[in-house]
Amino acid sequence: MPDSDSPDLDSPALYDGILLRRCCAAILDFVLVGILSFVLWLGSCTAAVFTLGLLSIPAFLVAPIVIHAILATFMIAGTNNGTWGMRAFDLRVATANGRPIDTVQAFLMVAMFLASISIFFPVLLLGLFLEKSRLLHDLVAGTVVIRRRG
Repeated sequence: MPDSDSPDLDSPALYDGILLRRCCAAILDFVLVGILSFVLWLGSCTAAVFTLGLLSIPAFLVAPIVIHAILATFMIAGTNNGTWGMRAFDLRVATANGRPIDTVQAFLMVAMFLASISIFFPVLLLGLFLEKSRLLHDLVAGTVVIRRRG
């Protein structure tokens, strides 16, 4: 049973345009993490001189995934319950019963999201058929993405 601070998760206004908002939020997050990763990669290119370039390729390939996983986990579990993209598109993450999400649940959600983007379109199609437009990583983590103002 949700407490008094939890939203009424049955309110349709919380899910108005949620899939489109989630897609736009994910794209914005990818762009922001890409920019941050590129800046860090440029810094690693300086170190590449000393490692004969062996450091720059792993940094270029792995850094965006690691940066996204760390940032998203702590931002979702933080006080705003959402990444920069989610905040920009009026979204937040809560548990399936409406309470704020903890760090372990946030990490599970982010890890499942990163694992599932290899099958990006089928995962998005799930949201068209599942209650509250939940996606695969939401189901696994026991979370729901809702509008901040419903």
